[in-house]
Amino acid sequence: MRRRLPHRPAAARVPREGPPGDLPVKRPSGIPRPTAATRPPVRDEPEDARGTSDSDERHGARRLLGRFRSGGGDAEETFTAPIPLQQGGNSATDTRDGESGDDTARTTGATSSPWKAARARRRREREEVRRFTATTRRRRIIWASAIGGVLLLAATCVGLAYTPLMAVRDIQVEGARLVSSDLIVRDLDSQRGTPLPLVDQSAIKAALVKYPLVQSYSVESRPPDTLVIRIVERRPVGVIASGDAFDLVDVAGVVLSTTPERPTGYPLMVFEGDSASSGFTAAASVLRSLPDDLLSTVDEVSATTVDDVTLTLAGNGAVVTWGSGEDSARKAVVLEGLMANYPPDSVQRYDVSSPESAVIDPR
Repeated sequence: MRRRLPHRPAAARVPREGPPGDLPVKRPSGIPRPTAATRPPVRDEPEDARGTSDSDERHGARRLLGRFRSGGGDAEETFTAPIPLQQGGNSATDTRDGESGDDTARTTGATSSPWKAARARRRREREEVRRFTATTRRRRIIWASAIGGVLLLAATCVGLAYTPLMAVRDIQVEGARLVSSDLIVRDLDSQRGTPLPLVDQSAIKAALVKYPLVQSYSVESRPPDTLVIRIVERRPVGVIASGDAFDLVDVAGVVLSTTPERPTGYPLMVFEGDSASSGFTAAASVLRSLPDDLLSTVDEVSATTVDDVTLTLAGNGAVVTWGSGEDSARKAVVLEGLMANYPPDSVQRYDVSSPESAVIDPR
């Protein structure tokens, strides 16, 4: 390893008292001052080159000292280098010892300082990196925490959903009026004990298909253990005579029930053909548009064509000329107003085929 010498401050310049050839040092005792005969000649130098710096003075002193050593004067007369004055104690020894200690400490510091500097530089670089990436690291931590929380919540929900804690224990049926809800619950009893996500939808469909009155249904899972079945029943609109029995049908002609006696509260439908004919379609559409209070007063509905629908009211036999099935909702509102102002007992016929100009025939 290359050793660096200790820095020593430059010696103070000593003003010259004699001729230019005198040395700027103190002559030791016992050494005679050189005379003019023994003094070596001095070369003339330019003014700008004389004593421009301390280094030049030291070099000039060394050259002059070499001249005195090499020749000139008596052989017995010698000239030695300046000896530092002793100011109490062995200063030379102390100086050498001090310089040796300084050199050792400086060498040790020079050996360890590069490693310390490298560590300090790396530490500063790491601090700068952390300072400039604080926002990015904070954003990453927030995103990682949010994603981890969502994944943990999803895993917890999935784990709980497929455990016995989420098994079906209660079955509820909503929307059943004509269908017995107890029968539906009994048919779905096989789903008890099944986790809510694993409920067999095909089994539920097979159990509800047996009921003609069920038009549609939906299944809802209510944690932790409830299964809800919502059904939409078919609405009966009339009765069709079928031999010695009577079929209760809805607007689509689906037979909801068959009884040997005519069901009360539903009008008898008279038309030509079967449930797929135009007469049945027109009569059913008119009955579906009637409010429940008005439907209960109709005893019979007949339709030979789609534009010739006639209603017969129960009790008094008043006839309502309806016409086609178009604008049936408005015709129903007009008919209710006429029946309120003109009771069926005093009217033989209501004509609402043109709702803008309704006509009544009194008895």
